[in-house]
Amino acid sequence: MGELPAMPPPLRERAEVREPARPPTDIYGLVQRDPRKPTPTREILRCLLDAGELTEFKAQYGETLVTGFARVGGWQVGVLANDGVLFNESAAKATHFIDLCCKRNVPLLFPGRRRGLHGGPRG
Repeated sequence: MGELPAMPPPLRERAEVREPARPPTDIYGLVQRDPRKPTPTREILRCLLDAGELTEFKAQYGETLVTGFARVGGWQVGVLANDGVLFNESAAKATHFIDLCCKRNVPLLFPGRRRGLHGGPRG
């Protein structure tokens, strides 16, 4: 490990850390034991994100994937959270959002339980 270079300075300033809107321990009551039952993705995010706040990206498109910008521990992150079966629109939305985050050096957060991917009639 001594051969690794020093960590570069952060790309962005860290904002004031704010507590999540819900206690993180609420996640235990929100996640369904049965993977066939939906889990309330946005409520899970309220347990993880600073002040539970998410600025959604393309909220009305590819609605089975929640994407947006948030803060965790004061640091900006891009969030991609599965909220159902991922169809072509959701995959396109994910691709656009990941590309946007990469171009702006925003780290990505993928909290998730995959319930499925639908690639079309043959997928």
